[in-house]
Amino acid sequence: MKKNKKWRFPLVMINFAILFAVCGEELMDSAINTATPVVESYLFTESNAIAVKVYTMESFEEEISFNKPVKGLEIYVNDRLLTETTAGNYSLTLQDEHLSEGDNYKLQFIYNHKTISAETLMPERTKNIGISQPVIYKDSYSMFWGFQDSIPEVTVTWDNPDDSFYQVYVHSVDQSTGSYPQWGNNKSGFGNMMMQPFRGNSYTLRPNDMSFFGNYILVLYKVNNDYVELYERISSSDLANPVSAVANAWGIFTGMSADTIRYQVRETVE
Repeated sequence: MKKNKKWRFPLVMINFAILFAVCGEELMDSAINTATPVVESYLFTESNAIAVKVYTMESFEEEISFNKPVKGLEIYVNDRLLTETTAGNYSLTLQDEHLSEGDNYKLQFIYNHKTISAETLMPERTKNIGISQPVIYKDSYSMFWGFQDSIPEVTVTWDNPDDSFYQVYVHSVDQSTGSYPQWGNNKSGFGNMMMQPFRGNSYTLRPNDMSFFGNYILVLYKVNNDYVELYERISSSDLANPVSAVANAWGIFTGMSADTIRYQVRETVE
């Protein structure tokens, strides 16, 4: 199955609002300083773009709000100065090069007289990605009623010799036309479906991954351990000691790779 290298966007972003706000006053009193900056940056192997978002939190009557972008910073990645494109969003487009697998990237800037820093390693691209059945046939009756025995077993496989972590994202929108899959005359579909990170070399499509007739895109992210650690903390109920991948700040600066598989769900013709 051909991989679409143009599919590059940070759909995998962790929701930091959950990390800091869900635990309320207890976390606010024990761990969170609203003057501490929050950093979000996801670097993709083979991309030529670097983007960093920086903001701070505000508290209003025991609630935390994420609405203060940090402006005017001098942010460097590997000693290259980023440009502030919009308030709190900084970027750099590399000329005649890309983020290479195996390379280290270092983030650094000064905020409130403290050095904010982080480092990440760009993961290798995943090899030998394929799908066992790129065209899936289902009859409309079983599609409507959701019969489990009518769901074919379709598996996406890849090489994972170093036991890396992966995350799967399924999107039902046909990116070539911008339309959603159709069932009858009802325009339906979901925007995304994200699975938690896991170690492995395969993923079997679930019923939700083939809920409608139409085209699908499965994005396979190879993620670093720092992302996994933060994701697992957000997904747990123990947020009293939130982790961070950034020194003197909250948030994450991490590298990942992304590859895509396209498949279709079609109605069985009798």
